[in-house]
Amino acid sequence: MSSATPLQSSIHASPRHVLRSATAAEHARVEGITGPLTSRQAYVRYLMGSYSFRVPIERALGEGALGWPRCLDGWRPTLIAEQLQADLRDLALEGASPAPPFDLKNWNPIGVLYVLEGSSLGARLLERQVRHLGFDATFGARHLARQRESSWADFVTCLDRCSPEEFEGAAVSARATFDLVASSMSSASNALVG
Repeated sequence: MSSATPLQSSIHASPRHVLRSATAAEHARVEGITGPLTSRQAYVRYLMGSYSFRVPIERALGEGALGWPRCLDGWRPTLIAEQLQADLRDLALEGASPAPPFDLKNWNPIGVLYVLEGSSLGARLLERQVRHLGFDATFGARHLARQRESSWADFVTCLDRCSPEEFEGAAVSARATFDLVASSMSSASNALVG
């Protein structure tokens, strides 16, 4: 039986596993809100929610508002806002709007990017689900096809190079990012019901 505390145990865990453990509840909440995309309405809700949170985050990344840790040098995230806009046009949802800009200057980009890049793993499953609804890489699901191009393995390699100083606050930022995703998805659900 080990006498190590959770914090001591996490010191020896990989950054990916630390983040996965620290965000398990928030991740489960997002999955519960999103649910399976087995109907057009579920997919529209997902698409509008994704657009709402991705645009301001991607804009902040592009403007350098989050800074850039050295451990991520040579790597760049897979951005999908343009493809999301095209997908919205395909479904005649051009009136969808992104969340208002929010202040990310105190967020750790490692935590934010953990959530964004991790979503590429789920995109593969979602792409199969929405194919049955008639959406694919040429109509309605361009963003999912783009996410498939993401290299989670490359991101994880970068995570493993992060210093403790670069990694500090990453879990807090990842949880905040998941909360933003959940809020955007819930707002999209309410907009469709209302």
